[in-house]
Amino acid sequence: MIFGKRVLILTPTALPSVTGNAVTAERWRRLLVERGAMVKVVSIENLKSLDISRIIMRFNPDIIHGHHAVKTGRFFLDDYVVEVTHNIPIVISLPGTDINIGILEDRRIVEHTLNRASAIIYQSKKIGEVVEKEFPEVLTRLFFVPKSPMWFGDRYSGIRARAGCREDDILFFHPAGIRPVKANLECLECFKEVNRIRSKAKIVFAGPALDMDYARRFEECLRTCNGFATWIPAIPLEEMQSAYRYSDIILNTSISEGISTVLLEAVFSGKPVLASDIPGNRWFLTSTDNSRPSKQSPDSKAYTWAHTRPPIDSHLEDSHLEKLSGILYNPQDPKDFIKKAIALMDSKELRDKIAREAVLRRSCLPGLKDEAEGLLYAYRSAQGFF
Repeated sequence: MIFGKRVLILTPTALPSVTGNAVTAERWRRLLVERGAMVKVVSIENLKSLDISRIIMRFNPDIIHGHHAVKTGRFFLDDYVVEVTHNIPIVISLPGTDINIGILEDRRIVEHTLNRASAIIYQSKKIGEVVEKEFPEVLTRLFFVPKSPMWFGDRYSGIRARAGCREDDILFFHPAGIRPVKANLECLECFKEVNRIRSKAKIVFAGPALDMDYARRFEECLRTCNGFATWIPAIPLEEMQSAYRYSDIILNTSISEGISTVLLEAVFSGKPVLASDIPGNRWFLTSTDNSRPSKQSPDSKAYTWAHTRPPIDSHLEDSHLEKLSGILYNPQDPKDFIKKAIALMDSKELRDKIAREAVLRRSCLPGLKDEAEGLLYAYRSAQGFF
């Protein structure tokens, strides 16, 4: 399917910054370029409305895709940007923080941005449900686009050596930018106790400092950890697949998620996961449904996944283990994290069961082709609404 249009993607962060938003934008860029589009990705970090207006005028896009209704969407409410975009379709995509946090803290911006958009993309069923409930007036412009991980190479990362791992150490991998919503510091505080109880526990945090005050406190805590914790601010994208492969357990400790790139990458790597029990993580790890039937494209494979089992409890009872593609812990209870981290360390059988379920889960998830088809459908629909 050829899409010979000029697409401007505005995102909170972009490469070379290695963040979830940056990786998502780069994945979309590559998928669109493969299908004939001319794509420019721009990070809005440190940009003002006048800067955005000049970028739009120079690139002259057929479609503008703003990723994040609050951080990026606020520009579409500014007079400078409104003036240069009045005849250009706007597509807005919604990560988890837009809905889980944005509705509470910046509802006016979210509402105005969604009303401005010609198409609205969501990639998590839970996000779609909240938007339909909170903003029913945008339902006809709401499009599900499945999400799939993309590896950017398979260069050796040397992550175990960088973490100082011995052969029998258990390596936890926490890939996320350092900021409060990812709870990196809280995870590190809990992991001190994990390491005190099980000295073979090691952890690598991988991601740039996105909140400077929080990152400073995280780094201060790191200095008290006697070598069991390592922070790598940037693992090159070409080495990320290797980092997952040579880790033992993948962590997601976020307090807000849509559909987590980390969880997707862990499942596609066949690795066990320990994740915070929040709606986005719970839904992904305890249900095989990665979409809902679409009003727009009912015959497309990307939209026909059905529930094959009901959601299940994610505790450690044997009767549930064969159904889990990850373990959830209560983010309000540090002892729960510690208990479950140690349980995963102590039982290779448990880790292997979860890994096998992840491999099975991977076979029924959408692929990159499905994500590309969903993007193009939303873009074409945006042009039609316009």
